Amino acid sequence: MFKKIEQFLPLIIIVSSLLMAIMIFFPALSDGEDYLIKGTTTVFGGELVSFGSLMNVSVNFNFINLLAYGLPFLLSIILFTVNVRTSKKGLVKLILSVLLLVSFLLSLIVFISLGSYTIVTTEIFNGSGTSDLGGYSLAVGAIISLVLSVIGIVSSTLHLLITASLKS
Repeated sequence: MFKKIEQFLPLIIIVSSLLMAIMIFFPALSDGEDYLIKGTTTVFGGELVSFGSLMNVSVNFNFINLLAYGLPFLLSIILFTVNVRTSKKGLVKLILSVLLLVSFLLSLIVFISLGSYTIVTTEIFNGSGTSDLGGYSLAVGAIISLVLSVIGIVSSTLHLLITASLKS
C-alpha cells in the first residue's frame, strides 16, 4: 500500500508546485469590480496608476510573495532529484521533506492574506506614502494557488511520514 502511494506522491507534489508557480501569470488580486492585479505584479512590482508627475501608484518588489509562488517548486525539484540519485533513505531526504512541507505552509499563509503582503507606494506631488492592498480580494490565480498549497501540504505530509517511517 505504501509503495503505491509513495510512487504517486512525487508526481502530485511536483505538479501542484509547478501549477502554483505558473499561477504567477494569472490575476492574483481584485478590487471587487473589474480591476485585476496579476501575480507577476504582486511579486516583481509595477505601476498601477500614473497621472504624469501629479500622481503615481506602484507595487514594490516583494520577496515573500516570490517565495510563496516559487519555493515549493524549487524544493520539490531538489528533493526528487536527490530521491532519484540516491535510493537509500537518509537525513538529507528527511530534512528536504520537512522544508518542502514548510514551504507549502508558508505559501498557504501568504496566499490567504496576499493583499496584506503586497505593498504599494503612492506618490502625490512631492509626498509619498506606503500601504498594503489588504482591502483587495483574491482573484482566480491566488485562489487556485491556495487550493494547490493545501494539496501540496497534504501530499508533502504523507511523503514526510512515509520517508520518516522508512528511515526507522
